[in-house]
Amino acid sequence: FFFTGCLFRRVDAGFQWGVVFDYVHDTYYDQSDLRQVRSETAFVFGEGCHELGYWGAYGVNVDRFRLPAGNYVFLQPNDVFAGFYRRHFSGGGQGRLWGGATGMGQAIIGGEATVPLGTNWALENNFVYVIPKNSAANGGQREETWSVTISLVWYPGRPARTVFSDRYQPLLGVGDNSALLIRR
Repeated sequence: FFFTGCLFRRVDAGFQWGVVFDYVHDTYYDQSDLRQVRSETAFVFGEGCHELGYWGAYGVNVDRFRLPAGNYVFLQPNDVFAGFYRRHFSGGGQGRLWGGATGMGQAIIGGEATVPLGTNWALENNFVYVIPKNSAANGGQREETWSVTISLVWYPGRPARTVFSDRYQPLLGVGDNSALLIRR
C-alpha cells in the first residue's frame, strides 16, 4: 500500500510549490518499507493555462529485500530531477510532459493527462520511462524502469471538469509505482 502526505500552495498566476512524503509497504515476496520526499515548484503564466517548473523525488531510506531464491538485495527509491511543462485545457482537463535525469545518471521521461468524462468521471493516464545507460547486452535491462497507468476516477458531488480550477486540489498526486521508482 501507498501513503502520501502533502503541503502545497496553488496560485492562479506566479509561483506555486508543493512537498509530499511518500511511503510504500510491500509484502509480495518479503516485506519492504520505502520512503521518499517529492517536491514541485512551478511558475504559472498569465491566465493559468501554462506552467513551467521543476519536480524532484528524493529517496529517504534503503531496505533489504529477500528474493524467492533466498538471496538478499537492497532496494531504494530512485532520485529524480526533472523539468516539466503543464497545460490546463478549456474542458477542465490537464496534461504534463517532463524529462530529466535520475540520481544514477540515467535519462528519464514521462507524461500524464487527465480527461473529464461526463459529469463526475475522469480518465487519468501517465507513463514513465527510465532510459538505461548501458545497452541490453551490458546489463541495461536491469537498469530499465517503466510504468504505464490508466485510471478511472470518480469525483463524488462535483463535476470532473472543475477539479483543477479548485485551489485546494492537491498539487502533487498520490504516490504510486510511477511516482516512487525503485532501484537496486
